[in-house]
Amino acid sequence: MYEIILHNRAVKYYNQLDDKKAARINRAIETLLENPVSGKNIKTLKGELNGKFRLRAGKYRIVYRIENDKNTVIIEDIGVRGRIY
Repeated sequence: MYEIILHNRAVKYYNQLDDKKAARINRAIETLLENPVSGKNIKTLKGELNGKFRLRAGKYRIVYRIENDKNTVIIEDIGVRGRIY
C-alpha cells in the first residue's frame, strides 16, 4: 500500500473545492493507494511532465509522481483540464 502526500499547491486547490467536488477527488485519490501506475483513468505524462502521471476524476486532473523506494505517491497539482497542463 502506498502513502499519499499532497504538495502545497494541491492542498491549496483542494481546500477551495466544495464538499461534493472534494469527495470526488477523495474517491479518485483512494484508488492510488493500491496501484498508482495503471488504471482506467491513469495516464503517463510526456514532455515537460515526463515521469509523472495524471489521474482523471471527471473534469479534474490530479498530477502526481511516485517514489517507489518509499512507497509514496506525491500529488503535485489538482485542477481542471485546461488549467493543469
